[in-house]
Amino acid sequence: MKNRAILIILSLLLFTGITPSQAQSYQTGSYQTGVGIRMGNTGGISVKHFMDGRHAVEGILSARWGGIGVTGLMEWHKEAFRTERLNFYYGFGGHVYLGRYQRYRRHYYYESRSAIGIDGILGLEYHLPRAPITGSLDWKPAINLIGRTGYHEGGLALTVRYAF
Repeated sequence: MKNRAILIILSLLLFTGITPSQAQSYQTGSYQTGVGIRMGNTGGISVKHFMDGRHAVEGILSARWGGIGVTGLMEWHKEAFRTERLNFYYGFGGHVYLGRYQRYRRHYYYESRSAIGIDGILGLEYHLPRAPITGSLDWKPAINLIGRTGYHEGGLALTVRYAF
């Protein structure tokens, strides 16, 4: 089981890291790849790569439930409020979390917090005009289908990225 989970994580990392790249720049911004910190309930390290002017993939590596999680998302971007460099985005993807935590009831024991599921994302992103910095605020709900099943509303998260 552990080897299968590692294989799934590596597959997600490859999916989010190796994508077809095109020479077009982002229509209302000017970056192709951004790396940064996601702060919030599903916080961690975020990498976003634009495949063309409106389509991006995002990978999030997070620490949660005494373990690690990997999320891969496909996103669609549109200019928001007729404001250059401000974009509305939405999308979907999946996640794998591997974790456990320790409890005490007469004896110590570990409880599994591992899960595999699907995610949605809805947010706004702004690319600073004279700096290689982007900031985004989003909501990422999730449904765990395997393992610790259930709906998780996700909460809001703020992401700051360095744009290449």
